[in-house]
Formats: sequence, C-alpha cells, structure tokens
Amino acid sequence: MSRYWALALVVCVWLLPSPALGQEEREWLFFGDQDWLDDSSDHWDAAMKYYQDGKNRRYLREMEWLLDNRPEAYPDIERNMTRGIVRHMYLVGDRYARAHDVLKERREALEKLFREGKGDYSKGLELHEINMQLGDWSRTLELYEELGREKGKVGKRMQRELFQYIEEDLIEYEQYDLLLKGAGRGPGNLDVRMLRLKRQTDERSEGSDNSKRLDGAHAEGARLNLCRSAARYYHALLGTDKLDDAEDLADKFLEYHKKPATYICFMRRAAKLKKYDLVKDFVDKAKSNMEREPYRVVKKAMEKMTKKKKKKKSKTD
Repeated sequence: MSRYWALALVVCVWLLPSPALGQEEREWLFFGDQDWLDDSSDHWDAAMKYYQDGKNRRYLREMEWLLDNRPEAYPDIERNMTRGIVRHMYLVGDRYARAHDVLKERREALEKLFREGKGDYSKGLELHEINMQLGDWSRTLELYEELGREKGKVGKRMQRELFQYIEEDLIEYEQYDLLLKGAGRGPGNLDVRMLRLKRQTDERSEGSDNSKRLDGAHAEGARLNLCRSAARYYHALLGTDKLDDAEDLADKFLEYHKKPATYICFMRRAAKLKKYDLVKDFVDKAKSNMEREPYRVVKKAMEKMTKKKKKKKSKTD
C-alpha cells in the first residue's frame, strides 16, 4: 500500500456524519503530486505519534501544516481529507482545549479573508467544516448573507465560493428561493460544475502520472456528489410548486448518472416533502430504464421510505 493511501485510510477512520450537512456524503479523495503526498504522510505520522505521546502542542503544529499546505481543492471531489483533519482536531479538544481555540482562530482568519475578497473554494471548505464540528451549523450561511448585504461585487464573488456549503442549510430553513437563485446562477451553476468536473476527470483519467490519475470509483463518487446537489435544487423546486422544472431537472441527472444512488437521492427529497406519489414515479422510471438488480435496489429504497411513512401515520392516529 502506498504511503498516501495509508494516510487517506487513517483519515477516513475519523469521518463521522455532521448535522445540517448532506449526511450521506462520504467521498474522501484528495489529489496532489507525489512530493506533497510524501510530505503529508510524514506530517500525519508525526501528528499521530505526538498525539499518542501526549505532546499536544506539537500535534497541533503538524495538523495545521496539513491544513495550510493542501494543494488545490477540486470541487465535487475533495472534501473529506479536510473534514478528517478538522474532525480529529475537534476530538482532541476534549482533552486539550487549545485544539478548539486553534479551530476558532482559524475560522476568524478565514472569515476575514472572505470579507476582504480573498476567499476561495478550499478556504470555504475548511471554514464550513470547522463550523460543522464546533456545532455552529448556521454560521456559514450567516457569513454568506453578510457578504451579499455589505460587500457589493466582491461579496457576490465570495458568495459563489461559499454557495455549495450552504445548500443543505437553505433546505433546512426552507429558504428555497435563495437556493434557486444559486449565488446568481440558479440551477445553471450545476451545468458549470458538471463541465468543470468533466474536464477534471478527463484530465486525471488521461494523465500519465499515477499519483494524479482519477480512477473509475472516484469519478463515480464525484458525479454522485454533484447529483446530490441537483437533488437539493429538485427539493427547492418542489417546495415552490415548480413541478415541471423539478421533473426536468431530475430527468437530466438520472440520464447523467444512471445509478440507483441517483434515483434514491431524488426519492429522498420527494419523501421529505411527503410527495410519495413522486417517489413511486421514480421507481417506475427505474423499472423502465434499469436492469433487474439495480431496479431492485431502487424499489427496496422506496419500501423503506413508505414503511417510515406508515410508522409516522400510526403514531399520529
């Protein structure tokens, strides 16, 4: 096993679901050149040794190095490396309070960068993950709204960098119109992300450097993550009674990523709004478009959703 994959697997062990975030999102791919991967493995190993030896200050230095020296983040691909590092630091804070202080200090510095127009996707990712771990689940949304109110064109640009991280918050608070505006792009930002992802996956698949190559499983995970965003827009369209637009969006992404998981993403959104007739429509589409085994996965998911519906109904009777 390469030293990089050892690092990635160790990080993956620490991943736990976060409230107010799309809990089903579990991809943990991170790209970098071989020198960075080797350096990161060295720093991760050192951090874990310091952690085990109770040398907390040195542990924090190594973990901050990992956050400060990440290569470019790839939208719809990289997420859980940052999540794993921040999560580990948060857990260490239970025995060494300075770890929580460091996370709060980093958050303040990141928010300052966004207010100055110097934020980007990678900084937004770290900021959002810190907010999730510290339990400040609406703080990213609050910064997003502040940028829109006070920062003019710069604020709008910074909002676009943050937008992916507030989608679930907007669903949670039923701010469907704001979600559908999509930081000025609306659902069209899904097309931008789709094209960007295609370019990145093509480049990685064709690259000669194995350390940068994107294999099939990771490409599938990246596409599914994009479909989850599409399903949030679908939820918002249903919530604003734009039923035809919702159906068109769902059909587009069912064609884009023809997997049971994509159907299930959209079915869950319909079920949350208690539109079980639409859940059944997805199953009917799966029956027409899929082989027997994938269709059975979709059908089983519907059965679980309707079972929950019956349980809720029996409690209210």
